[in-house]
Amino acid sequence: MNARFRRFLALAIVWAGVPSCVSTLPSAAQMDVYEKAARAAHRAEYAALEQQRASGQVTQEEYQVERGALDKRVQDQADTMAWNRHALVQSEMKANSIPTPDQPVDLVAPGTGAIPNSLYNTQRSNAMTGQQNTNLGPNSSF
Repeated sequence: MNARFRRFLALAIVWAGVPSCVSTLPSAAQMDVYEKAARAAHRAEYAALEQQRASGQVTQEEYQVERGALDKRVQDQADTMAWNRHALVQSEMKANSIPTPDQPVDLVAPGTGAIPNSLYNTQRSNAMTGQQNTNLGPNSSF
């Protein structure tokens, strides 16, 4: 096995052991990772902008404005990557019937007679539901 496959296998094992209650919201550390990835993707633009400034094609003010716009695009891309990952994980959890904050577990337990034709649903309890409250005195014949 090559190193990439072993790394993938180790990551898959770790993710399989992660409980479903773990939040998929991006943490500050994850946001830093996404920002570094986005910054690396725009490395050529940063280099070109720096070269234009060094050669005098743009003034310092223009450089600052363009650098700010580029930084904003990088930050927006990092935010998009983080929230897309979150949405993807949430939709995968929903598809696998794993509870999510917007699709919690239904905790309604069945009561006596709540499920038609169940073992606990007798004909007598169905017929006498209206009378049970009045016949529960000390002289009841139950």
